[in-house]
Amino acid sequence: MKKDKLAHGTILLHVVDFLFHHVACAKTTKDTWDNLCATFERKHVGNILQLCQDIYNLKMEENTLVQVHIDKL
Repeated sequence: MKKDKLAHGTILLHVVDFLFHHVACAKTTKDTWDNLCATFERKHVGNILQLCQDIYNLKMEENTLVQVHIDKL
């Protein structure tokens, strides 16, 4: 139970203010996570293909840090 509260609090702290309404009513970590997944997770085949194409076409720009490039993924 303590780990659940800690995880729930951690998620809430990292949700930006303008998205907080998606998780404000959730009582448990699972509810919070399920709400975020329902809001942002895209499972449509077209979306998956678009993401694969975006990753395939992503190229590192000259004079940028590797970490910046990885963060784009």
